[in-house]
Amino acid sequence: MDGRVKVVGQVERVDGASLTYAEFVDRFMAPNRPVVLTGLTASWRACEDWTLPGPGDRRRPDLSFFARNFPSPLVQVADCSSREFTDQKRLEMSMQEFIDHWVGDAHGCSSAGDRESSLLYLKDWHFVKEYPDYVAYTTPTFFVDDWLNMYLDSHPIHRDSDIANHKNEINCSDYRFVYMGEKGTWTPLHADVFRSYSWSANVCGRKQWLFLPPSQSHRVFDRYMRSSVYNLNDDVSERLFPEFNRVSLPPSLTEWLECIQEQNEIIFVPSGWYHQVHNLEDTISINHNWFNAYNLHWVWNLLYEDYKVAKEYIEDIRDICDDFEGLCQRNLAANTGMNFYDFFVFIVRFALANVIELYHLRQPEVVTFSTETAHHFVYNLKSIRNVASKMITTEAFTTENLCSISEDNRSAFSNVKQILEEESFRRLLVTLSKAYEHIDRGQRNCLKSFTSYQKSCLSVICLKSDCNVVDHITSLIDVLTFHDINSKLEVFRSDICITVEGQKIAPFYGNRAVKFFHAEEAVTKEVIIGQITHLSENCIQVGWTKFALLIYPDDFKIFYYIQPVIYGKVDNGMKVLVNFLMVSMEDFICKSLITFVCFLCSCRQLENIEKTRVIAVLYSQSRLK
Repeated sequence: MDGRVKVVGQVERVDGASLTYAEFVDRFMAPNRPVVLTGLTASWRACEDWTLPGPGDRRRPDLSFFARNFPSPLVQVADCSSREFTDQKRLEMSMQEFIDHWVGDAHGCSSAGDRESSLLYLKDWHFVKEYPDYVAYTTPTFFVDDWLNMYLDSHPIHRDSDIANHKNEINCSDYRFVYMGEKGTWTPLHADVFRSYSWSANVCGRKQWLFLPPSQSHRVFDRYMRSSVYNLNDDVSERLFPEFNRVSLPPSLTEWLECIQEQNEIIFVPSGWYHQVHNLEDTISINHNWFNAYNLHWVWNLLYEDYKVAKEYIEDIRDICDDFEGLCQRNLAANTGMNFYDFFVFIVRFALANVIELYHLRQPEVVTFSTETAHHFVYNLKSIRNVASKMITTEAFTTENLCSISEDNRSAFSNVKQILEEESFRRLLVTLSKAYEHIDRGQRNCLKSFTSYQKSCLSVICLKSDCNVVDHITSLIDVLTFHDINSKLEVFRSDICITVEGQKIAPFYGNRAVKFFHAEEAVTKEVIIGQITHLSENCIQVGWTKFALLIYPDDFKIFYYIQPVIYGKVDNGMKVLVNFLMVSMEDFICKSLITFVCFLCSCRQLENIEKTRVIAVLYSQSRLK
């Protein structure tokens, strides 16, 4: 590049083999800072199979190996000389056609002018999905907590058929890619999809990266924050992008960081950092996009901002649209890759998976699992809670809109028993459990294969042959079904019995699990708190940390869902936190799980996992007949 931007610093370079996971989190992932990691690719099969010796210790692409061994029907190729909207024009061709074009350029079969205008860059090749039996590389420990690809390996990104059947570049099967490009190919200025993290490893070749931190991203946008600079090598219009080269008061430079990435090096790209990349040599790279609890809020913020734009574009048809919010969500999915409901289905499953992992931490048999990893699960749940609590304030989660969503979406995030029994959820749980077991062991061991894992419990940290935590949690989910008989509330199911660690929780037997308030009674906050206090005194005796109580008026219009959190010690007295969520009957079915996620981490015992004997959650979901 010709230096049109002022570089003020270089990306830090660290020996990855001597860096611990905790250090990586503290220094780079949590503070959202880029880093180049060395010493992590020596054992990769790709570094041998995909390359040939070059000058000195350099390697170069072995293009004939790809033509012989990976004859993909079609690959996606970017024409680096042609712009289409905000990206380079995309083409589809066979692997052989792409290699023939590359080899033809290398052998001088075209003029210099033609070569400049015909550089093709193979991008977003879903190599792992297409060739799952060929293990080209092992994901480094720092990047295995990859919720995005864990989820997509077992779940569709969309539930609605009208969205799921829509084919676009963003809606794909995973976010693990191989990139291949000759010298001179490049990627325009952008921030990554979903505002995810990414990591990129050079199997061979060299790349130049230019980075702009999120705090200065406004400098590459127009005054309306809609269009961004495409190519830093162009003469950027001061009229269109007035902040790009403007000197601020007090004077400060735009803080561009540079990195020259060598072969066998891996770069960590944080969320929201705009970057432009140029191949300085013929290059092959492996790239993953991913997110987890540390950048989950970045994903939600992008969804929310894109949602506001999508909503604004069609606001003038709200009054004549039968399902305005549904249209907004469909447009959001098409433009961004997922919508609010897709994202909530996603975080519900990770909330449940993390709860299951936490459940095992006080097993005496689990002696090798560290407290540090336990705190990862706690942090994960807090991150999910924070995002979920923001989601419920949006128009998408009003009663009216929740009632109009598809049955697939509704059951996907409100039917907890169904989720726990799904094979797709069990696969997700196994993958998450493996990832944290690997993180806990550190970089001394590679990820183990558990293809013959036959225990009924799917957590790899559980050593009990007869453990079945999924069934245990399911037993705590008591479905209360109500029906109206002559304007009086009756319990359709009366054999309610809650058990924690083999002990019945008094007074939870028979109909005493539910407190009745008839229409003539004044249902006040004081009355409710009095009942909660009475129930909590019994719960304390058996160490139950959480319970749910439904108060359901006879008028069938409004009821209260109260989920107090009990903490402290009996001899020091108990403090009860009462959280009220007033919703309509229809709204409750969907919103109660949001409440479950939001309150999941409210218990103080989660802050000190060593003192937690058991986390027992009673979650009540009403189904109206």
